[in-house]
Amino acid sequence: DDGQTWAAPVDITYAFEAFKPEYDWKVLAPGPGHSIQLTNGRLLVPVWLSNPSKLKPRRSHAPSCIATIYSDDLGKTWKRGEIIADNIADFKNPSETMAIQLKDGSTMVNIRNVTEKRRRGLSYSKDGISNWSKPVFSEELFEPICMATIIRIPEKQGGGMLFINPDSRDIGKHPRQNLTARISNDEGQSWPIKKVISSGPSGYSDVAVADDGTVYCLYETNDGKGWNYSLVLQCFKLSWVNMKGSVHAK
Repeated sequence: DDGQTWAAPVDITYAFEAFKPEYDWKVLAPGPGHSIQLTNGRLLVPVWLSNPSKLKPRRSHAPSCIATIYSDDLGKTWKRGEIIADNIADFKNPSETMAIQLKDGSTMVNIRNVTEKRRRGLSYSKDGISNWSKPVFSEELFEPICMATIIRIPEKQGGGMLFINPDSRDIGKHPRQNLTARISNDEGQSWPIKKVISSGPSGYSDVAVADDGTVYCLYETNDGKGWNYSLVLQCFKLSWVNMKGSVHAK
């Protein structure tokens, strides 16, 4: 009923406990951000796991690895997928991840990491749960070390991809600032279309796109006096992202 009432919560920690023999996590989290349903009906949730006892001095969220959990019965039961990537020297501490299904049916994950290269990581799987490719860097997608969001654009609006994050590559010390939307029409191989949503402070975001091309972007910001968080819902048309010039989102 569109969120008016909700069923009782069900504990699915068992799906995460299944990682323990391979990875003895002490901290876990889904996403953050939205998860996806594949065209075969599978529900797919990117997750990240951390075992801070491995690190001296200890940190709460590192080292970390990423994986997916999934359901093939519309959420009644859940299973773990294979670990996508663990912490290694050339791909450090992968964590907050979002998935998108490609037009060929495979799944791509877009990965936060703390590697000095400062680019978003990408990995691919034919089924979203196994045989993940070795992560590579997306040269056009800057990594300010912050969660990012990616979503499929409706077919009525072209069916490309929309990616949003704080793109501070040209700002000293790379703060979480300059929230930017990018569009790819070649399944994430290039991102030639971009528009700044907000040049001010910005952090985590999530997004939905309506069939009429309206984008609903919920993102966090602050008052410039420290991270006193506010949430902003910014609405704009996909056509605005394609528009040349510095016209601001409504």
